Amino acid sequence: MKIKSLTAVLAATLAAVFLLLAYVLLQIRLDGQLNASQSFFLQLAIDIVGATFFGILLVGSYIRQTIVAPVAELVKHTEQVAAGNYAARCDIRTHNELAALGNGFNDMSAAIEDDIKAREQAEQALLAAKNQLEALAHVDGLTNIPNRRFFDERLATEWRRARRAQLPLALLMIDIDFFKPYNDNNGHGAGDECLKKVAAALAQALVRPADLIARYGGEEFVALLPETHKEGLLQIAERLREAVAGLDLPHPHSRSASHVTISLGGATLVPPLEGEPATLLAAADAMLYRAKERGRNRVCVEEEG
Repeated sequence: MKIKSLTAVLAATLAAVFLLLAYVLLQIRLDGQLNASQSFFLQLAIDIVGATFFGILLVGSYIRQTIVAPVAELVKHTEQVAAGNYAARCDIRTHNELAALGNGFNDMSAAIEDDIKAREQAEQALLAAKNQLEALAHVDGLTNIPNRRFFDERLATEWRRARRAQLPLALLMIDIDFFKPYNDNNGHGAGDECLKKVAAALAQALVRPADLIARYGGEEFVALLPETHKEGLLQIAERLREAVAGLDLPHPHSRSASHVTISLGGATLVPPLEGEPATLLAAADAMLYRAKERGRNRVCVEEEG
């Protein structure tokens, strides 16, 4: 409204000045010279024209500050938002409709930015939950070491890798000796604690990052040892056996020692092109059976194939 009013005043002033100039010029043409009255009106017209142009400059500056600059700021903000910069904000320092429009743009950008952040946080939370569920699916709930499912997956992976590279792959089947009498006489709570301590001791005894200890089921555990020949397999097996014996968990109902012990059966082979992981499992299980037959609390390893 202010701009329209100023424009109307300037237009009316310019029209009056042009009429005045036309009158003075007409008198000069008729009289051939300027008299005092005509000189006054001519000077007045010149002064008014000067004042009018000064007013035009003021109006132009006002228009630039209140319309041109805010519109340019809105265009800049729109381009930034279109480029994906939702943190951009309009800086319009006027008190007209364009300022309200700029505030609306800022509110819209803030809402979009908040929505994107909330969506990203939700996606991160879902990813964390997914990773946690996957981890839980691969961890034994009691002993907190890898479970049978994870072992089966790793065995298949390591079998393929060893077969492709023609490298040895070793496996140990491990059983807590006379665990049923321990569990029956000490209670299931004590049996669970025994399983936890044995699992922790076995896990700590494996020092190579590629080696894996997992709970196979019940009181049975399994160790997967990539790139391990018979000599290394025997050393690792003895270290595991000694780690459990070192717990010194009393077991008066054992017929192999006065404390909790384990029996281990191992096998190592270079996977044949047509073979399956079950071959290695069966060989290690047969050696575990032999260790039990020979009195338990010992290691039996098949000849390297």
